[in-house]
Amino acid sequence: MAKKPGGKTEIIIDDGDDGNDDVVEFEPDLPDEAPAYPRWLEAGQTWYVRVAAVSKGTDFNGDPCTQIEGELTSEAFTFDDAGKKVILPIDQDVRINAGQPILDRLLRKNHRVYGLVGRIIRIKYLGTTPTKGGRTAKDFDVKVGKIVDQDEPPLDQPPF
Repeated sequence: MAKKPGGKTEIIIDDGDDGNDDVVEFEPDLPDEAPAYPRWLEAGQTWYVRVAAVSKGTDFNGDPCTQIEGELTSEAFTFDDAGKKVILPIDQDVRINAGQPILDRLLRKNHRVYGLVGRIIRIKYLGTTPTKGGRTAKDFDVKVGKIVDQDEPPLDQPPF
């Protein structure tokens, strides 16, 4: 995202259809507090997020990846730098940089097929999977739910 004069923000979205990126300008309604980020450390860790924006972020190597901004629609957890579990409340603002290749691929695919803005998505960390060379990769499952109004209260049941 690039900040523009007058408080507007420019987001460049790779829509995947013609090789050209779309540029969208909007005036964000960002909270005073920094959004929470996930640390995917426990298999089964699940975040339900009402997506407000999809943009380009950066992975751990500084390479481009998908970035999701939104708010939690159910209580979730992450981990602090010491590895201690931190509970996050409903309506917590979140930012997810899909630095893990599997998660990035799933979010890009679902954004091209469904469009994620305005939808509730479920991101579930499944654990690690062996890769070539004896390394491991984090594995995820992503489900896309219905479009919901931003002013709609959190759901008792996910829309899947």
